[in-house]
Amino acid sequence: RIQLDTSGQPGLHSINAVMFALMSGDMQTLARQFQITTSRHGVQWQLQLLPKSAMLARAIVRLKLQGDQYVREVEILEADQDHTLIRFSGIEKTPSPLTGEEAGDFE
Repeated sequence: RIQLDTSGQPGLHSINAVMFALMSGDMQTLARQFQITTSRHGVQWQLQLLPKSAMLARAIVRLKLQGDQYVREVEILEADQDHTLIRFSGIEKTPSPLTGEEAGDFE
């Protein structure tokens, strides 16, 4: 487990909060931080998030999510032009049964 002390770095705290909101689908938190545009084509959808605050814009230029029933792709364009693309594949509606080792992790 990794813990970061963000008390002296408010920018890092903001980025951390955005990533948690993004991965948990917390649209209310994201809407406070970003201008959100949406599009839909059949079952396919896309969200584009542009930072509202100058502080956040110094780190993130744009977030883009695409998917259908599930999020399939997350794209992050950072202010320094770094680009991160996360693709989710092999998503199943019914999760595979846990192996004995995995089940042991929950004991």
